[in-house]
Amino acid sequence: MGYVGDYKVTKVLRMKSDDSGFGMVPIEEAIAAEEDPHDKSEMERDRDTILSIEEDGSLFFHMPIPEGVPEEEIKKAEEAGMVVNGQIAVERIPGKEENGDFFMQDASKFLTGEEWVKMNTENPGELTMIMKLYQKID
Repeated sequence: MGYVGDYKVTKVLRMKSDDSGFGMVPIEEAIAAEEDPHDKSEMERDRDTILSIEEDGSLFFHMPIPEGVPEEEIKKAEEAGMVVNGQIAVERIPGKEENGDFFMQDASKFLTGEEWVKMNTENPGELTMIMKLYQKID
C-alpha cells in the first residue's frame, strides 16, 4: 500500500490573511493569527498530532502524551502497542486503498453522506481530512 507511513498537518482551511477568501494556509501561520485561546490550542494539538497509516489501511492518530499521566499507565499503553515515538494512539479509523486512491471510513456518513471518504490529493504524499492537509513525513 503506497499510503503507509506517518503524516503531519501542514495546512488548514482558514480565511486568507489578504482577505481574499478561504484557502489552505500553513498551520503555523494559522496558529499565529488565531486570537481565540481554545481554537489556538486545538490547532497546536493538530500540529503536534501524527496520522499513521498501517499496512492493513487502518488510520491511527497519535498525540503527545499529556503531562501528569502516571508512568504505569504509559507502560500499559506501550505494552498494548498504543505508544509510537512517545505519542499515544487516541483513535483508530478503518481505511482502504482502492484503484490508487485512499479512503477513510466515515461510519456516521457525517462528512459527505458516504461511508467511505477519499483522502488523497493529486500530489503524492498528501492527504486531506476535515479541512486539514497532511503531508507524509517518513
